[in-house]
Amino acid sequence: METIKTLRVTSFLTLFPAVMTCTNCGFTLAEEGNDLHSRLSKLDAIIASLTAERQRLQAESDAIVYPILSLPTEITTEIFRRWCVLRSRSRPYPSEGPLLLAQICHQWRQIALHTPELWRDLHFTDRSSVELFKLWLDRSRDLSLNLAFDSWDIALTGRFIEASMVHSHRWQVVELNLPIVFYTTLDLSNVSLPILHSISLKNYFSGERTVGAGTVLNAPLLREAHIHTFPDLKVDFLRPKLTSLTLQHAIDLTKCIILLRGCPDLVKLALSTSGQGPVQTDSLVLPALESLECDLTAASILEHLTLPRLQRLRVTETETDVPQHTVLQNFIRRSACPLGFLSIENPGTTDTLTSCLIAVSDSVSDLEVTRGRPGHLLAALKLVEVLPRLKILRAQFQGNILSDTDYQDFIDTVRMRLSPTPPRVALEGFTLHTFQYGNRRMPSAAILVQFRELAAIGLKIKFTTRMDQRSSSITRVVLDSWTE
Repeated sequence: METIKTLRVTSFLTLFPAVMTCTNCGFTLAEEGNDLHSRLSKLDAIIASLTAERQRLQAESDAIVYPILSLPTEITTEIFRRWCVLRSRSRPYPSEGPLLLAQICHQWRQIALHTPELWRDLHFTDRSSVELFKLWLDRSRDLSLNLAFDSWDIALTGRFIEASMVHSHRWQVVELNLPIVFYTTLDLSNVSLPILHSISLKNYFSGERTVGAGTVLNAPLLREAHIHTFPDLKVDFLRPKLTSLTLQHAIDLTKCIILLRGCPDLVKLALSTSGQGPVQTDSLVLPALESLECDLTAASILEHLTLPRLQRLRVTETETDVPQHTVLQNFIRRSACPLGFLSIENPGTTDTLTSCLIAVSDSVSDLEVTRGRPGHLLAALKLVEVLPRLKILRAQFQGNILSDTDYQDFIDTVRMRLSPTPPRVALEGFTLHTFQYGNRRMPSAAILVQFRELAAIGLKIKFTTRMDQRSSSITRVVLDSWTE
């Protein structure tokens, strides 16, 4: 049809040559028209060539088999499961995880959509939508759920909780970090939670007072309860079956002792207590407890516990006017426990730290000291009677900028522990975390050489430093020879 149209125009111009030239601009229609048609023909040929080339390349692309796509569906599914488990530990955004996998290709999308295990770990924040949350719930089908809400928007929180309540029978792990006022209306007393294993309650505004009570009674499988910074919130659990309990809200010591008497199966316990305990009371025995985190103050729970199986003790606060070493010594003697790990935060003076370490010297092989002064720790470790079985040292000197003199003292102390005099054992490794501002006070080259020499003889070392700039903070690894 186009050819016929062209012939007709050409015939017309041949019969009427006068119209072939424009009287205004001098445009010669025949000459220019032929040129345009020639260019169009060339473009048509180029398009045809490119189309053929595209079809050839597409055929080659379709023939390529990507090795990852040739795996059996079962293996790909298992890879997805393990990847999502690792991602869930870092709390990814809802737009990541299985949603990200589903965007790669059609095959992966089908696998992701048909694998409900990928959708059972839900972490939602203020930047998440309720619609996306419901989508995750639907795609998890009837599997158990691990829920985490991190929000200070009360209205949005209410919508999330309302949507999740329909699936309360599937709650397995629940972690809430919400506005403190929200908990005054949270009522789980009549909610059936048949497979709930762990619940954690935190809040943003710890300085506010909370009036109210929460009850989680219909949870026969509840084993872990973690309550943080709620001065007046009373939470009732099926305590006899708990194995892990956290009460980090300065609970009254007397009330705490009463509560713990109802938790005979505890394996892990973290407490922050206040007030004065009962004047006269029998020591509370928790026969299964292996890990304890507590204050070492006038309201210390240590004075009222006997823990024959305790292996890990973390002291989070100390007071210089309290005879901590006496409290520790009496506790260790009374419990006769196989304590292997001890962590002390903000130990105070050299005498205080030394006395505490001597009190636990018979068994501790792994020591961690945080927020203490380097000189206090090193002075204590140089004493023969301090921790003769020490194999691992973990020092974190946040808030202290170390000089080369401090580093040299640390290195000298480590070397002394490497060649011990019996009954001491040799140090096997240490971790050191320091604080720096800008580029000041970094270890000199001579100091770094000595650290590398220690690593070269087989000492396990992990040396990191936090660099605080004006608007950012980053942790850098100075040396890492640590291998398990």
